[in-house]
Amino acid sequence: MKRTLPVVLCSTIGFLMVLQYFIPHQLSQAFSDRTLKMNQIISVFALITALVSVPRGHIRRVRMRGINWQYSIVLLVGFSLLPIAAIIDNGLGFFKGEIRIDGPVFDWIYVNCQIPLGNTVFAMLAFYITSAAYRAFRARTFDAAILLTAGIIVLLANAPPTDMISEAFGWKFSVIKDWILAVPSGAAQRALLLGLGLG
Repeated sequence: MKRTLPVVLCSTIGFLMVLQYFIPHQLSQAFSDRTLKMNQIISVFALITALVSVPRGHIRRVRMRGINWQYSIVLLVGFSLLPIAAIIDNGLGFFKGEIRIDGPVFDWIYVNCQIPLGNTVFAMLAFYITSAAYRAFRARTFDAAILLTAGIIVLLANAPPTDMISEAFGWKFSVIKDWILAVPSGAAQRALLLGLGLG
């Protein structure tokens, strides 16, 4: 029952939300608006639950010296620094209702920590994706060769040095990537979404 009831509720609400696009009516629109408002409330409670459960889980891992507990310390430090930075940037704004989403301290942490870490993760993922794509899509057939070529072009186009090198030859990888994502990939996505909707 604990598994069945959430699945039934989510499936029913999802079906009714999709049905609203095909049967535009005042009742369906009112139901959609109310459901979206309820979703905002549920999101707040989910955020509160995450704010409580994530630190508890990592504090427990640090105490028990679990696997990779050192990374939990890094997460807890970052989890604590960003709210402190927001409080420093806003000062008394929290009590006056004037809350800023940016500030010198928060921006410094974002620019000097978040962006380099994101770039590092992206660079690591690029190698993993390339090796996985090579193993999964070996060009044994013509279709697999097209898929492998398109994947390599999109992957290379997301790396800034590739665009700089390709500009020297008078063309851009990013333009080819945008065309691949807009035309063939877009058509395939529409076909998949249509099939999922009908199925």
